[in-house]
Amino acid sequence: MNADLLTPADFGVARNGIHLHEVPDGDQWFAFGHHETADLAAAINLGLRAAGMSLTVTADLVAARIERIYMRCTGRTNGRFLADRCEQNDTGAVPVTVVTIR
Repeated sequence: MNADLLTPADFGVARNGIHLHEVPDGDQWFAFGHHETADLAAAINLGLRAAGMSLTVTADLVAARIERIYMRCTGRTNGRFLADRCEQNDTGAVPVTVVTIR
């Protein structure tokens, strides 16, 4: 197991104070830390606008699709992190909020 820790910068630019990584298919986001639904919806919407998209994600939609988990870095390749889900007390665990809209 790689002892490298995930950091906010691994998840990209902070939007509304939340470092947010969008999965390329555009319907899933990973945020560093555990966040309130309204704050997360605002961050997602800022990211969508920055990408030129007009979709609006509401706090209610985020609340229905949110999952608060823990992840740890398992390595890095091509400047990107590889990570697995883990338990809160596992070595290297960081809180991550996942929103999936499908």
